[in-house]
Amino acid sequence: MPGHHPRLVRMATVNRLADARLPRWRFLVFVWALASLVGCGQTKSHPLGGGYFIEGEAQGGWLCEPGGRAANLRLVYRKDGKDTVVSRAPSYIQNSDDGTFEQRVYGDNLVYVAYEGEDYSPILMLYSPKSGNSTLGRNLSEVIADDDGVKCTMFLEAANQTQTKVFSADDLKKM
Repeated sequence: MPGHHPRLVRMATVNRLADARLPRWRFLVFVWALASLVGCGQTKSHPLGGGYFIEGEAQGGWLCEPGGRAANLRLVYRKDGKDTVVSRAPSYIQNSDDGTFEQRVYGDNLVYVAYEGEDYSPILMLYSPKSGNSTLGRNLSEVIADDDGVKCTMFLEAANQTQTKVFSADDLKKM
């Protein structure tokens, strides 16, 4: 282009290429949407004691999955740099006194509520680093835990009645 400054010619060419690739308003919408998604999959971890943690992905952006602040909850046991997933279905039980029970550590072992099946029936579980998971009770209606141990009430559908089991803290530590 005779008579035009070379720098102006290059700038005009760059501007034409930018306009041809993506209009400015679409580019701004793309950048805004991308910025909104940042932080959606951030993993949060909360210590429970005894090397146990509850973890989940924090849900912060408005474009993230609705209905809660965390997704993919799991209970994890950490020792010597090794992570063991205890449960991918941690839950809680609502007691009649308006209290709830989720989990409690006894020695090296974790007693927790999880759910199973299509109807999400609550079950009381014990995880031991030595022997893994074991079921303490199914069809829970109430779980009360303190320093002395755990008392759980279960509904027996076949007999249409309830049954109560008590586990002492010493027994839970030894399992």
